[in-house]
Amino acid sequence: SGQLEASLIYENHIADFMNAAESYLYVDVGGGSTELTFYSDGKLIFKNILKKDSRESWQAKERIELSLGNAAGVNLEVNGKLMPTLGRRGQILKNILITKDTLDIPR
Repeated sequence: SGQLEASLIYENHIADFMNAAESYLYVDVGGGSTELTFYSDGKLIFKNILKKDSRESWQAKERIELSLGNAAGVNLEVNGKLMPTLGRRGQILKNILITKDTLDIPR
């Protein structure tokens, strides 16, 4: 299941390989492909479709902005914390803001 997969990934703890002074995002696409747009400190880094079973990680010095085309299709680890599912299957979420201290999901 997606929850099992997410916990296995979390146990491998990607944070051990990331710069602790920066915010980071680890994405595991487990519930179906999703379109993903990622900005690091205001600069577009990635805009494409991630297929099921894809995994990516990014960092930012101050802020991460993220948009998802299938909110339930991804497992996210943000700054060392495994996040609950952000939305429903097929739900589009735009302008998710991640900093070292916050996660803000506009509704």
